[in-house]
Amino acid sequence: MSLNASYAEKEMEKLKLSPALNNVLKSSRIIASRAAATDLGKTAVDAAKSAGNELATSAIFTAKEIVSLRPRVLKESIEVRIANDSYFHPCNAYLEVEGRLLKADGNAYANADSVTLTHNGIMHLFDRIDYKFSDRLVESVNFPGIATTMLGMLKYPNDFQQSEGMDQLWYKDTTSTADLVNNIGFSARQQYIIQKPTAKGTFVFCIPLRHIIGFCDDYDKVFYGLKHELFLLRANDNNAIFRAAGVAAGKVNLDRISLFIPKVYPSNVADLEFVKIIKSQAKINIPFRSRIGARTTEKPRYILVGFQTNREGNQEQNASLIDHCDLLNMWVDLTDERYPASDFSLSFPNMKFSRAYREAATFSHKFYGMSNLISLKCPEITQADEKENL
Repeated sequence: MSLNASYAEKEMEKLKLSPALNNVLKSSRIIASRAAATDLGKTAVDAAKSAGNELATSAIFTAKEIVSLRPRVLKESIEVRIANDSYFHPCNAYLEVEGRLLKADGNAYANADSVTLTHNGIMHLFDRIDYKFSDRLVESVNFPGIATTMLGMLKYPNDFQQSEGMDQLWYKDTTSTADLVNNIGFSARQQYIIQKPTAKGTFVFCIPLRHIIGFCDDYDKVFYGLKHELFLLRANDNNAIFRAAGVAAGKVNLDRISLFIPKVYPSNVADLEFVKIIKSQAKINIPFRSRIGARTTEKPRYILVGFQTNREGNQEQNASLIDHCDLLNMWVDLTDERYPASDFSLSFPNMKFSRAYREAATFSHKFYGMSNLISLKCPEITQADEKENL
């Protein structure tokens, strides 16, 4: 990305960066936007140590609401654009979604009604979510509801729902029915959304972008000089609602969707390090693992397989549950090689799924490089999940 001198001067006045950085931009007249992806905090600390000086603050992170918008129609394409004139840290960005669960006629549900939003239900409100840098597609996630549910079941610890999980509507079901007595997850979500609010059905949830976008989960660096775009294609409400038979059909009204992204203010020492990067015109690779989409030039690292029967578009069925469908075996043929080499020989009715469960339970260890002592201490997917929901 190139900037002429006058534009660079305006940007520097807006950002109030150090004179050293301003002078470099005037002389070079070029910003290598890809080179700006650097860990400013780390480089600032390293530079301060090498100079023998103490650095009080290397970078200040403040969560700033960039865009607040109100969707108007059911299938509206929601686009959030962020200018390229600041330092942003998308790894820690999140969506705040505010709305209300109501009966289809617009009336509120009662405390005793067996209805609530589906586990991970906010993601079921969208058909597709795209993330772009400067008009270039970085990642596209189709069917984010079931996609993020499957991956989340493998990566979040089992007690995640007992703490911050509910803040993003992550509280899994213990049975497949909309039962306030026996389904602990359903009951917890129903109390949170229907019983506790004064205006029944109102909710506000915060969804980390790293829950949705693989890039935000893998690449923990600061960016400058790139326009960020988030595109959300609205779906209908049926997969996001779970209710018992006999309870009135529901709908979800979205009142607000806001994107919060940390804005970074680099210290003077960090500015100097940034100057070195600009002078070198270096290009930095940005490796990450895209979650959804087929690319002929790349080999898949992991493949998650799930089946569903008669769950799509039915509010009386839980769209976040997976059906095992009496699966006997599964494998992938990739460039004339078979993975895994030996059969699973599954029999869910006879509780023969030990190897498949082990692959699921150890996923975090493989995906994040975590120690077995950590990843196996409290895996999200239990054997009961494997039997009933997979």
